[in-house]
Amino acid sequence: MNRSRGSKLQTLATYTALTLGAQLATTVLQFGYAGVTSRLVPDTGFGAFAVAMSLSSLVTLVAQGGLGQATARTPELRPGKLSFLVLFAIGLGVVAALLLVLLARPWAVLWDCPDAVDATRLIGVAAFVAPLSGLLLGVLRRLGAFRLLAIAMVATSAAGMAIGVGAVIVAPGPMTLLVSPVAASVLLLAVSLVLTRRHWWARPDPIAARADLAMAGTVLAWGFTLVGIGQVPAIGASYRDLPQGWLFLPIALLGTVALLF
Repeated sequence: MNRSRGSKLQTLATYTALTLGAQLATTVLQFGYAGVTSRLVPDTGFGAFAVAMSLSSLVTLVAQGGLGQATARTPELRPGKLSFLVLFAIGLGVVAALLLVLLARPWAVLWDCPDAVDATRLIGVAAFVAPLSGLLLGVLRRLGAFRLLAIAMVATSAAGMAIGVGAVIVAPGPMTLLVSPVAASVLLLAVSLVLTRRHWWARPDPIAARADLAMAGTVLAWGFTLVGIGQVPAIGASYRDLPQGWLFLPIALLGTVALLF
C-alpha cells in the first residue's frame, strides 16, 4: 500500500511539474506575442477580442462537459468506450460552434461591444474542436504521457502564436487576434488524434461510457458555477451606471441548482 501511495504521489508530482513548466513556457511566449500585437491592434480590437473569448470560455466549458477530467480518472481505457466518447465529443463540438454563432450578437449587445460579433463567430472553430481535444488530452493524462502532453501544448501554442502574429501584421484587428488561439486549438487536436489513435479506433460502446458521462456531468456542474459567477462582475463593469451587487444572487442560485441536479 505504501508503494502504491508513493507511486501515486510521484505521478502527481511529475504531472504537476510538467504542467507548470508548460504553462510557464507558454506564458513567456505570450508576453512576446502580446508585445508585438499590442503595437498593431487598437484598444477597441482587444476589447472585442476579450468579449469573444469570454463567451467562448463559457460555451466551451459546457460543451466539454467534463469529458477530459472524467477520462483522466477512468478506471480503464476501453477502445469501444473511448470511440463512443469521441463521437459524443464531436457532437458537443457541433453544438458549441452553433451556439457561438447564434449567441454572438446578443452577447455583443450584453457587453455593449458591437465589434465582437464577427470575432465571436470566428472563435466557434476553436469551440468545435475543444470537446474532442479535451477528451484526448484526458486520455494522454490517463496514460501517463505527461512529457508528450507538455511538449504538445507548448509546441502548438508557439506555432499558433507565430501564425497569429503573421495574420495580425497582414491585417490588424480583433478577427486576426483570434487566429492564434484558433490555430493553436486545431493543431493541438491534430497532435492529440495522432498520439491517441490506437486507443479509440474501435466500434463504439455507449454502455461502457455511462459511468464516465456521469462523472463528467458532476465536473461540469462545478465548472459552470465558478465560471458563471466570474462572468457577472465583468459584464456589469461594461455598464458604468449599472449596480452589480444584486447580480451575484441569481447566478449563485443557478449554480447551486446545477450542482444539485
